[in-house]
Amino acid sequence: HNELSRKVSITRLGEGMDSSGSLSAEAMERTRKQVIEYVNEAISLGAQHANVFATAGCRASSNGSEFIESLNGLENIKADIIDGDTEAKTSFNGAVGAFDLSHTALPIAVIDIGGGSTEIAVSSMTDSKVCHSFVSIPIGSARITERYLESDPPIPEELTNAIGDVRDSIADAIVANPYLSNAKTFIGVAATFTTAAAIEIGMREFDATKIHGFILTREMAEDVFRTLATEDLESRKFNPGLEPERAHLIVGGLCILVGVMRHFDLAQISISCTDLLDGLYQRVV
Repeated sequence: HNELSRKVSITRLGEGMDSSGSLSAEAMERTRKQVIEYVNEAISLGAQHANVFATAGCRASSNGSEFIESLNGLENIKADIIDGDTEAKTSFNGAVGAFDLSHTALPIAVIDIGGGSTEIAVSSMTDSKVCHSFVSIPIGSARITERYLESDPPIPEELTNAIGDVRDSIADAIVANPYLSNAKTFIGVAATFTTAAAIEIGMREFDATKIHGFILTREMAEDVFRTLATEDLESRKFNPGLEPERAHLIVGGLCILVGVMRHFDLAQISISCTDLLDGLYQRVV
């Protein structure tokens, strides 16, 4: 199957949910408009209907299922909320599908930083394509931002507390699922990782071919984090490789990225441009 179009938009569906527990009317309306735009494009490209999948934000909110039902009321749409198990395994499948892992130390861990949660999925000891174990950790770029990063730019104490929460959450996850500590090779997927690589490169026009397979070292990650975390929001938007609409949440995402690398004492992490979306596509077709 040839890929006809791939677009990513930020609608901040989970905005304010950490304090309210529910999706706001404004966030749902923004997201509904974007879904309709995507569905219309899919129909124009020859699709007969569109599958829409929601993740952690809808799972954790009190009104997520109502929002999905409202989408199901629209023409040509089949919408579902996927559970954490499906999200982690599907993201894993999407990430490893485009890598040559024949000479890679196993197990492989795929880390997917979302807005509302972070998934870590780990392969079996013998097969890089089989997801043996996973955990969904209730920290994401939006949650970390809303919970800790109140100042502009964030003050050191806010950053320290954010990274402390990330590390505590990972430690809790490993206690709950000790298999995670076996991981030898790490792959990072989704926007925080691809943006960190794009900023490191200084990429003015996003080019997935230069990002996919990029080796992000610990030094690079810490450097990008330091640069962006010490800038105010408006200054941050001028970094080549950072889409301006990501500037608000990127520091929260980088707190998770850096927290993961520090906790597992990683020298490097490979960046994948294939992720949950690709895994979901494999399931549908």
